[in-house]
Amino acid sequence: MGEIGTITGTVQSPEGAAVPINTTVALLKLDSTEPEQEMFFKETTANPANGSFTFPDMPFDYYIVVVFPPIESPLAPSPPMCFPL
Repeated sequence: MGEIGTITGTVQSPEGAAVPINTTVALLKLDSTEPEQEMFFKETTANPANGSFTFPDMPFDYYIVVVFPPIESPLAPSPPMCFPL
């Protein structure tokens, strides 16, 4: 088994405000040798006041962070927001 670590972060609106509790954060593992990509999901429920999230015990690799706004959000019709990590 390779190195394992924890990925943490905070999701905020473009204005810097806290995100709703049911915003979903996902990590997409990038591996060009695998035909299917792994995706890990985490809802920002650990600290809804500031949108923090944690993915514990993640293998050392490259990931893209994807944020899915809540269904009732005015941002919901937009595509997910992606950020390279």
